[in-house]
Amino acid sequence: MGSNSTVGVTAHWINEDTWDLDSALAALDVLNESHTKQRIFSVMKLASERFNLGDRLDAATTDNGSDFVAAAALLQAQGHLEETVRCATHTIQLVFTDAMVRGGLW
Repeated sequence: MGSNSTVGVTAHWINEDTWDLDSALAALDVLNESHTKQRIFSVMKLASERFNLGDRLDAATTDNGSDFVAAAALLQAQGHLEETVRCATHTIQLVFTDAMVRGGLW
């Protein structure tokens, strides 16, 4: 039995009336093929279009995979995104895993 990879995009915004933080799943796609920057870019762009974000997309948080970073950079280059932030939790997990492997504990 194989495993499927997925890429999800969530949108977060502040409600103008209540000042509550709202969130929604903007896109979810099963990646049966390679995680290419173009495929990930397409999912991210579709999410932006679905919510009619236009120039209101301020930042994106991605994991540290080169494909995700490249997809976000492509969004920035095309003017769809202001800033990209790499997920700190993913960075810590990568450091921890590397230390465990190097220390022979994994």
